[in-house]
Amino acid sequence: MANVALIETKPTSTNFDKYFEFEFERFALCSDSSKQKILKKDVDLEINPDDYDWLILVGAEPFKHFTRKTSVTEYNGKIIDEKFMALINPAIIKFKPEAKKNFEEAVESITGYVSGKLKVEKLDEDRCYGIQTKEECMAFLDKALSPPLTLYRPGLGDQRFIL
Repeated sequence: MANVALIETKPTSTNFDKYFEFEFERFALCSDSSKQKILKKDVDLEINPDDYDWLILVGAEPFKHFTRKTSVTEYNGKIIDEKFMALINPAIIKFKPEAKKNFEEAVESITGYVSGKLKVEKLDEDRCYGIQTKEECMAFLDKALSPPLTLYRPGLGDQRFIL
């Protein structure tokens, strides 16, 4: 079974066991639950991410702390840097009931990755590399923006030739 850590901003009474069927270790960025806003100086968590297969980051602060990205909702249920998984805080559902569906989908996605049912696929760079140079870009744009040349020859009915 995968070695999983769940990291939230500060210790809460949220029962994450009801959302996840797999075992995980639970951590908080700041051990002082009385703090309203957690600043960088308040972070007292000592954890080596390499000790875990997956780290579930609950809420904006843990997400920002480990990934340097800012929008947990944009990455909700997705994998970042091959190890971190974002999850919106379930407490938001009380204030925004419309977030419940997104939360449930993220839990399902995270469960799939942890169980191995879902896999992270990487695209081969030799098969999918996109436009690499300015010259390639300009050639692509020229071709895309150039209208096709249509020839119409009288006497051939509706036949048109596109060059």
